[in-house]
Amino acid sequence: MWLSRNAGSGQAGWKKVSAVRADSDDGTGTAYKPFRAVDTRNTTGGFQGPHGTGNHTFQIANTGTGKQHIPSDANAIFGNLTVTGFTGSGWLTITPAGVAHAGSDPSTVNFGPGMQPAIANSFFIGLGTGASSGKVTVYINVSSGSNINYILDITGYSH
Repeated sequence: MWLSRNAGSGQAGWKKVSAVRADSDDGTGTAYKPFRAVDTRNTTGGFQGPHGTGNHTFQIANTGTGKQHIPSDANAIFGNLTVTGFTGSGWLTITPAGVAHAGSDPSTVNFGPGMQPAIANSFFIGLGTGASSGKVTVYINVSSGSNINYILDITGYSH
């Protein structure tokens, strides 16, 4: 996959990215293995559900070595955001941490009555910078009195 590095005017620069890359981050040089970063149905990622409207900011494991990590020089992630166990309608969106989310911003996944048991959508999102380095925020918007659980799987990265 090729991604543009330029959102402004002028000639775009292109960068090759890959979800399966041989790394030495884990000391073995083996290919990157996707992992589940958050599952609010249990305590994976530290956000036990179900949840109503709100937001969760968390660090994607990008330090250390071994399984369930991305390299410390990663600046973006690929993944799937899944909503399950919902009792109403609404949307979820994932953004780099530290970036304000306006209600008019696009959603990552939408859900509503008749769509059970789960709805998933893939994403490619930059990681936060500065004080929010390596972090993403999941924004939750559900109808009044409704709750959801969500799952965040990391399937690749870019740097």
